[in-house]
Amino acid sequence: MPLIKKTNRLFKKKHTISQYTSVSNKISDKTNRIISKDIEKLKLSEYSHLLRENIAIQFCLSIIIERIKNIKIDFEFIFNNNESEDQREVLRELVLVDFYFWENNPKAYKKLKDILSENISALKLPNFISERFLNYKLNELVWNEKSISKFNAYMNDTRMGVWCAYNMVISLKRAILNETYINFEINGKKETIKTLKDFEKNILKSIEINNELKMLLEKEKTNGNTVYN
Repeated sequence: MPLIKKTNRLFKKKHTISQYTSVSNKISDKTNRIISKDIEKLKLSEYSHLLRENIAIQFCLSIIIERIKNIKIDFEFIFNNNESEDQREVLRELVLVDFYFWENNPKAYKKLKDILSENISALKLPNFISERFLNYKLNELVWNEKSISKFNAYMNDTRMGVWCAYNMVISLKRAILNETYINFEINGKKETIKTLKDFEKNILKSIEINNELKMLLEKEKTNGNTVYN
């Protein structure tokens, strides 16, 4: 039996961030090592690095918060050790994340808010930042004529603008993967997008996507080894 268990561990599939979401090629060696590392072996400090560098945030949020939910967080003010410092660091980085990312994953925001509601002062952040996080009202995701016009304008802009257009669509697919609904409002038609099939049938059909964007969209997947409760 021990031999079988050891063999199973040897052949266990490695799950990495780079397998499930698009990441720019222009990253540091440190970042590349992190996104190429088995997700189960990533440290909180490594997730903090990704949050600071704005790398794979939409993919990582749920994973980080599920990890935090399953550990006993040390909110002690005075005495710090390596573990509590890593916990504090990643929690601070989460509070500082742009609300755009939480609007694409409101379930994760609610879970983090529940965790921090009575203990956020322990993070030693400026009061206005803590209050803004706890009191922010998330906007619902909407795809409408205005969104299409914005997408087309970006696509006719510089290379940076094209990437903004790509991100508009990629972030919506990631939102669906995070079980976030999108309000679709085109030509008087109103529908709630809940599945990838609906996303493809409605949102993707409302715009022209090139091969590059198609490839990036195909890259966005759910890590089947992670369960979001």
